[in-house]
Amino acid sequence: MKLFSVFFRKALIVLTFMAFIGHQGARGQTVEVKGFFEELEPAWEQSGIKGMVFGFVTASGQRYTQPFGRAVWSGEGEVTPDHIFRMASMTKAITSVAALQLVEQGLIALDDTVARFLPEIGKIPILRSNGQLLEARRPITLRHLLTHTSGFGYSFMNDRLAGFEQPESWPHRDLPRLTEAGNVWIYGTSTDWVGRLVEEISGLSLEDYFRKNITGPLQMHRTWFDVPDSLKNFIVSVGTRVAPGQPDFRESPQRIPALPVREYSGGGGLFSTTNDYLNFFQCILNGGEWNGVRILNEETVMMMFEDQLPALLGPVRNPVDPSAGERRGQSLAWGIQTVDNDFGRKAGSGYWSGILNTYYSIDINTGIAVVVMANYLPFLDPGVLDLYKKFEEMVRTN
Repeated sequence: MKLFSVFFRKALIVLTFMAFIGHQGARGQTVEVKGFFEELEPAWEQSGIKGMVFGFVTASGQRYTQPFGRAVWSGEGEVTPDHIFRMASMTKAITSVAALQLVEQGLIALDDTVARFLPEIGKIPILRSNGQLLEARRPITLRHLLTHTSGFGYSFMNDRLAGFEQPESWPHRDLPRLTEAGNVWIYGTSTDWVGRLVEEISGLSLEDYFRKNITGPLQMHRTWFDVPDSLKNFIVSVGTRVAPGQPDFRESPQRIPALPVREYSGGGGLFSTTNDYLNFFQCILNGGEWNGVRILNEETVMMMFEDQLPALLGPVRNPVDPSAGERRGQSLAWGIQTVDNDFGRKAGSGYWSGILNTYYSIDINTGIAVVVMANYLPFLDPGVLDLYKKFEEMVRTN
């Protein structure tokens, strides 16, 4: 046993050294950006998109941003990397980091039962395909929530939930679950529950927790659930492409929220900028540290790039990013690319998106994160997907 212990310690030292050398190599990588503008501008013009921003950052700090178009579609001002976009589900990564901070502090474990902190979550029934409501038998853990295997769904993505007639006496803050925890990957409100869990354990609102522990330390000064009045004029237009492939867009009159935000959605409520998110991703690429500030341990960051889905769950099918291929994994923070794709994204990369056509991918091994920001519907619009693919290929193959 003693001999094994000595061997294990030596092996651990070797593996740690190899990981360190690998990260040093990633930090040294530089992307050649000559010609990027000349390639992107005509492609953007052809797309008809009113305003968007491309960006990437490396672990070593190389940063590139390229805006095109207007911040306010009906106005004159050009969009910049510091204009504020609705991030929608790109919020989820930051909420997941908040939960992992609590895990590091020993306040909760990944496989702890969440109902210990949020008793209500254990009382929400399961909605069967025949409309019957059943009491859940298996408790939901933090790992289930972070990996979207809790059984919660979105009504706009699931016919069963969309057709659920909620009784007037319905006592719960969410719709029924669709399955027992751990049975299948379902995209839904799991990360909203993670946000409530962070609030319950920390005693802070999610807004205050982020400012104290993530967005404040990383100088993400324009990242908020409730955008301060002094920053509201930086919010970009949001709207809808009228017809597929056509340049006509309908601008929403609700560019600036009419009411203060008081319920903070950990699954989709943040407003942020290209530059702010590049700060966040550079921190992750550097093992949880940015400009001398550490928000996560490196071991935790590496877990964020591990596929947590057992093979028995089958492939992830919901299209948060069609570029990820047929068999997609899921980590504690984002989707995981399980095979190399045909435009430079490597297996093991993380990726996600927001319903208003914001997208990112992040590769801890090459030390590069890519972001594309737009704000319009429909989700997965071919115009923005083609640009995202083009830009990612330019970054990852140069």
